[in-house]
Amino acid sequence: MIIATFIFYTLVVRSMNQHILNEVLKRGESVTNITALSVNQILLSGNFEEIDNTLLKLKNINDDIDYIAFIDITRKIISHTDLNKKGQRIRLAKFNQLKKNKDLIIHEKSDIFGNYFEFIKAINIKERHVGNIFVGLNKSLFTSIKHKTLKRLLIGFGAIVLVGIIGIIMLYTRITEPLKRLSMGMDKMKKELGINTVRIYSNYELERFTDEFNEISMLINLQKQNFINHTREMKEAYLSAVKVLASAIDARSPYTVGHSTRVSKLSMKLGEAIGLNEKELEELEITCLFHDIGKIRIPDNILNKREKLNSSEYREVINHPQKGAEILGMALSLQKYIPAVKYHHEWYNGEGYPEGLKKDRIPLFASIVTIADAFDSMTSHRPYRNALSELEAIKELINFSGKQFDPYLVEVFISILNKP
Repeated sequence: MIIATFIFYTLVVRSMNQHILNEVLKRGESVTNITALSVNQILLSGNFEEIDNTLLKLKNINDDIDYIAFIDITRKIISHTDLNKKGQRIRLAKFNQLKKNKDLIIHEKSDIFGNYFEFIKAINIKERHVGNIFVGLNKSLFTSIKHKTLKRLLIGFGAIVLVGIIGIIMLYTRITEPLKRLSMGMDKMKKELGINTVRIYSNYELERFTDEFNEISMLINLQKQNFINHTREMKEAYLSAVKVLASAIDARSPYTVGHSTRVSKLSMKLGEAIGLNEKELEELEITCLFHDIGKIRIPDNILNKREKLNSSEYREVINHPQKGAEILGMALSLQKYIPAVKYHHEWYNGEGYPEGLKKDRIPLFASIVTIADAFDSMTSHRPYRNALSELEAIKELINFSGKQFDPYLVEVFISILNKP
């Protein structure tokens, strides 16, 4: 048990140290990003004298920051929290790189001044690299937290080992006592050549323990099943609420009643045909129900207008994907549906809106919703036109394949239209 506890302790310490390191690096990265953003704004404003004050303020409110510097692309120090170093050129030193991405480098560095984590973030003005922000985070914070955590873990695991040893001794005594009585009875029987009644308590104790264990297992399984059922009910209730909201949006116009539900069914069939998994299909279904949520902010007189829309009204209508994205952005749990809602009016050739995305830059769910939405719209009556037949709508999809619609998805969509 002691060996197993030691191994577990070692694994926990390693995991905890890594977790602490990640949190410390996140903090340093946050300070670096704030500094870079501040310096970027100052450079754009042209008030360069403000850089020194900004760096000093940021250092003063972060006790574990050793230094902050702005260094140009020639490695000349433009601004430094140690004002004596302004104008000098930095010297490259040996370091242990911890992280590197497009515009941020984090490494572990040691020199005559101490040990610290150094964060380097690029400063770009109008897509031109003009310099880097250097932030030195003292390792004392990481070391202090690590030592405190190690001490607490030692105390905790020491207590576990002590309790375990006491428990083993008690369990050993409880198990061996009936065996000792049995052995003593057997010896007595041999000596006296008679029959003695031997009382064994272990069977009863083990049976009771087994019964209690089985009861606990049954209770755990029951709670697990209840949790699964509750989760399923929550998902169903959530989906029902979304469907009600979608129906309410569609019902604002007699021409769009049931539109979101039909788009959802068509999109699900297309999603299944291209091999989306169960989780992806669930997300696609909810995405379809939300795809026109931005229209909730469009006045009824515009939605139901029979005549041609004027320029102002047209802008109002084509802005509904952006409005939908803004509405979904208010709830963290709904933000994953934003890309498809925002971009379901983008065209494959880049002539759509709101951002003119094209081909593979358009999210897959958005491309799926685009086809289902267009097909249902074409085969439904609108205030300004009659519904097209299914055959006429298919011809339109083919005509605009590679222009408005993803050609692969159009081909698959047409092939599954008449399937149950």
